[in-house]
Amino acid sequence: MIERDALLEKLRGMTGWPADFAVTPYEAEPCDIAIVGAGHAGIEAALAVSKLGLRAMLFSMNLDSVGNMPCNPSIGGTAKGQLVREIDALGGAIGRLADAAAIQYRMLNATKGPAVRSPRAQIDRRLYQELAKHLLENTEGVHLRQAEIVAVLSEPVVRKSAVRASASATKTDSASIADKAAKMPTSGAKTPETTKRVAEPAKMPPNGAKTPETADTAPGHMPAAAFTPASEEALYEVRGVLTRSGAWHPCRKVILATGTFMESCIITGEVSIESGPDNLFPSHGLAASLAAHGLKLQRFKTGTPVRINSRSIDFSRLEIQEGDAEQWTFSFANEDNPEFCPQPTRDCYLTWTTDETAAIVRANLHRAPMFSGFIRGTGARYCPSIEDKVVRFPDKERHQIFVEPMGLGTEEYYLQGLSSSLPEDVQERLVRTLPGLERAVIQRTGYAIEYECLDPLQLEPSLELTDVRGLYGAGQINGTSGYEEAAGQGLIAGLNAARACRGLEPLVLGRDEAYLGVLIDDLVTRGTQEPYRMMTARAEYRLSLRQDNADRRLTPIGREYGLVNDADWARFVQRRDMLTAELERLRSMRILPSPERDRIFDQAGSTPPQGGISLAEALARPEIGLDELAQLDALVDKSVDTPLVAPADAPVDEPTYASLGRSADASLGVSADASLGVSADALAKLPSNLALSQLSPPNLPPHLRRAVVIEIKYAGYIELEQRRIARFKKDERKRLPADINYSAIRGLRIEAQQKLAAVRPRSLGQAGRISGVSPADLAVLSVWLEMWNREQSQSREQNQSHEQHADITNGAEIAGK
Repeated sequence: MIERDALLEKLRGMTGWPADFAVTPYEAEPCDIAIVGAGHAGIEAALAVSKLGLRAMLFSMNLDSVGNMPCNPSIGGTAKGQLVREIDALGGAIGRLADAAAIQYRMLNATKGPAVRSPRAQIDRRLYQELAKHLLENTEGVHLRQAEIVAVLSEPVVRKSAVRASASATKTDSASIADKAAKMPTSGAKTPETTKRVAEPAKMPPNGAKTPETADTAPGHMPAAAFTPASEEALYEVRGVLTRSGAWHPCRKVILATGTFMESCIITGEVSIESGPDNLFPSHGLAASLAAHGLKLQRFKTGTPVRINSRSIDFSRLEIQEGDAEQWTFSFANEDNPEFCPQPTRDCYLTWTTDETAAIVRANLHRAPMFSGFIRGTGARYCPSIEDKVVRFPDKERHQIFVEPMGLGTEEYYLQGLSSSLPEDVQERLVRTLPGLERAVIQRTGYAIEYECLDPLQLEPSLELTDVRGLYGAGQINGTSGYEEAAGQGLIAGLNAARACRGLEPLVLGRDEAYLGVLIDDLVTRGTQEPYRMMTARAEYRLSLRQDNADRRLTPIGREYGLVNDADWARFVQRRDMLTAELERLRSMRILPSPERDRIFDQAGSTPPQGGISLAEALARPEIGLDELAQLDALVDKSVDTPLVAPADAPVDEPTYASLGRSADASLGVSADASLGVSADALAKLPSNLALSQLSPPNLPPHLRRAVVIEIKYAGYIELEQRRIARFKKDERKRLPADINYSAIRGLRIEAQQKLAAVRPRSLGQAGRISGVSPADLAVLSVWLEMWNREQSQSREQNQSHEQHADITNGAEIAGK
C-alpha cells in the first residue's frame, strides 16, 4: 500500500489528473477491468468480463439507476430487435431481461419480408432495473460500486510505429511504390489475398463452457487477428480510475459506458439545469480527463416526452394497439423453454396531433431552445421532437402519438412521438390538444438533454481507443443512440477488454455476420455527426442477418469466445440439428402426380407440376403455405394407387403438418425467474438424438417451422446474397499496412488522402466504405497494395536466400576445419 502523499505525487504525474482536484487520494480496491456506467452497455460489459474469469468493478453514480430506461420503456424495434437477438445469441443478457419484464410483444413488419421483421416489447421499466441489478449482484466476478469516476489516469508509451519509422530497413516507402504503381494498368490487377487466421479459443472455459469442436464453429467467420491492435499505435496506457471521493482503483483496462451523463444538462424552454437524465447527477471532470489524452469530444443532444397519469386519459377516444396473440421472445433460450412464464400483458394506444397542436408549436418557436440557439448539441435525425416535425413537415396534417404504459405497478404513460423541449406551460397546452388527452395530467415534463461523447473515428474495431491502450468505449459515448446499440457495444467491449488482458486477439464481427458488425464498422469507418441509430437499411446483407437466424450465425462464435454456457450450447445444437434434419426431410420427400396432389395445387391457385415434386419444391412456390404443405405432407404416408417416393424408413404413422395451419401456431411460454437461466429439468425435457423421420411437426416448435419456411422460400435470394458476401470478403481479406503514408501515393485525391489518413483503414474493403474515397481512389490504392505485396514477397525471398547462403557458407567453413 502506497502512502497517501507518495500516491498523490505519483498520480499527479499521470495523464488525465484533474488539475483542480483537492482531495488527497488513497489506494482502493484494484480490479482487472473498471467499467464506468451501469446502463445497458455497462451491464453487458461486466457480465462478459466475468464470463472470461476476470474481475470487473462496475461504477454507477446511483445504483438505483442500474439498467435505467430514461426514454421510451421498450426494447427492440426495427433493426434494434435484430441487435437484441444477436446479443442473446452471443451470450448477452438484454434479451432474457427484456423477456422477464415484457408486458407486450409485437413483431414489427410482420406482413413484409423476413429481412425487415423485427421484434419489439413494451417493458416494465422498474422490473427490468430490479432484475438487472439482481443479476449483477449475484454474478461472480462483478463488483457493483456507487461512485462517480472523475478521471481516467494513464502513463505515456512509445508508439511502435515510431520505432518502425526510425528503422529505415522496415519503413514503408509509399512514394517509390507509387511511382511503380502509376505505370501499371488499373484494370485486371489481382492482389494476393492474405491467409485467413482463426481466432484462438478462450483457454479458460467460463461457467462450465467448453470449447466447441471444429464442426460446430461458425463457417467463414474471420476474427480480428489480422487487424493492427490499438496497442501498437497507442500514446498512453491506462493505469486506473479516480473517484470524486479520492479512491484510486488500479486496473488493467477501462470501459467507458457513460451514456448521456458526461457534462450533461437538461433543457426545457429557457431553463437549463446541469443534470443527467431523470434528474440524476451529471458527470463532471471525466470529459476533461479524456481531453487531456488528446481525445476529440463532440456534443450531442437527445430528448424525451412528457409522462402523464393514466387516470386522466379518456381511453375510449384512443385506438387500441394490442400485442400479438403469439408470445414472441427475444431470448432463444425462452423460445422452447416450458418454464418461461411471461408477465401480464398491457395494451398500448394510438392518438394523433391536431391542427391546434401544430398551431401552438408554431406560435412558440421563438421559445423553443432548438430554434432559438439555446441548444448547441446535434440531435438525432430519426427521433425528431414535435417542434422539429412541425417545422420539417409543414404539409403533414397530423403525426402519430403512441400512448404506452411505463409498467405494471405505475399509472404513468409515455407519449411516444411527442418529444419536446418547449417550456412547461407550452407542453401543458400541447398535450391537451390530443384527442383523448384533453384532461391529461402531466407527471413529468419533457426535456432535451445535451452531453459530451467521443468521436468514434478514434476507435479501433475492437472498440479500444487507438491512442489510449486499454481504454474502451461502449454505448452513447461512442456517438450512438438507443439501449440496444449500447448493449451490443458493451458486450463487444467487455469481451475484447477481457481478451486483451489474456493476451488474445479481439472479436471483430464483419458486416456480413451481424448487425453488430455493421454498427461498429459504421462508427469506426465513417464516424457520425449525430446520434447514430441502427436501421435495417444500413445492413447490405440484411436477408442473411435476419432476427430468426441470429443464433445460427452467432452462437458458435459466442461459444468459441467463451460467452455461451453448456446449457445454452446444448439447446442451440438441438435446435440447429432439428432444423437441418427437417430441411433434409422436406427435400427428400417426393410426391408423384395424383388427383389428390393436383387438387391441392389447384385450390391454392398454383399450377400442378407435371412430374414429381419434393415437399421443399412445393413450399418454395409463392402460393403454397403451411396449410397446403400440411395436406401435401399427409399424402406422403397415405396409401393411394399412385406410387409415392419417401425415405425407406419412414413409418406409416409419421407426424404431419395436418394440424399446423397458418394461424394455428401454439403460443410459446416462459416465469420471470426461469427466463434468466435454463434449468437442468427444462433441458432434459428436450428431445435428443431424433431420427429424421421423428422431426416432422408437431415435434418442431413454431419458431423452427417459421425458419423452415424462410429457408426454403427465400433460398434463391439467400444464395445470391451469399455470392455478394463472397465478393465483399475478398476485399476484406486484402489487408492494408498500418503505417501507409497516403500523401505519398500518387493518384490519390487530396480528400481521399486526408480521409484515409484519419481513419487508417485495415482492409481495402474498409477503405472503400470511407466517405470521400471514390472508386477511382480505391483503384489506385488497390494497385499500390499489389506493388507493396510484391515488394514484401521479394524482400522475404531475398532474406531467405541470404539466410540459406549464409548457412551453406557456415557449413562449408565448419567442414573445412
